[in-house]
Amino acid sequence: MDKGKKDIIFERIEQDKNLKDDIELKERIKKIFETFGEDDAPKAIEREYIETTRLEQGYTNLRWSVYTILSSLSFAISGYVLSTLNSLHITVRIITLFFAWFIHFFATFFYWWMHKLTHSFRDYLIQLESILGFYKYTLRSKRPVPALNIFKKQIQFTFHWIVYAVTILYLIGIVLLVIHKQILLGSK
Repeated sequence: MDKGKKDIIFERIEQDKNLKDDIELKERIKKIFETFGEDDAPKAIEREYIETTRLEQGYTNLRWSVYTILSSLSFAISGYVLSTLNSLHITVRIITLFFAWFIHFFATFFYWWMHKLTHSFRDYLIQLESILGFYKYTLRSKRPVPALNIFKKQIQFTFHWIVYAVTILYLIGIVLLVIHKQILLGSK
């Protein structure tokens, strides 16, 4: 007896330990088969995979574009304030430096938010790959990530940690500049 496309897909779901208990995904796939029929449902799932991939890539591009623009603006404001040490009042300089850091903080928050969103897309793409029987994002997500043991706990360092570290170091730098009055007041 030949298995139908629907049987093959549901068999793949049952074989995948991560998808086996996902009732919501099973219901979604069942609705796709009811809507498109036995022959066109796999094509619809492939189209959904392609569109989800485009959406994930679009959000990744948006994340980096907004982060880059806002960070550049933030550093430009700080650079201008620090280049005009003798012409601006100290209070204006301090407020402007913290405003510039706030812009950078917002860029980091936006980056974090979009990073989390794109990971949810990637998780869904991995589910679709398991159903369709190919593994592009699945292989990408299983690549080794550098890790360090800190306080007996293994911590993986990925690129977004650098983004967060720059934001914290930026704040520390501004605070140190505010504390160090000679630099802010300018030396004559």
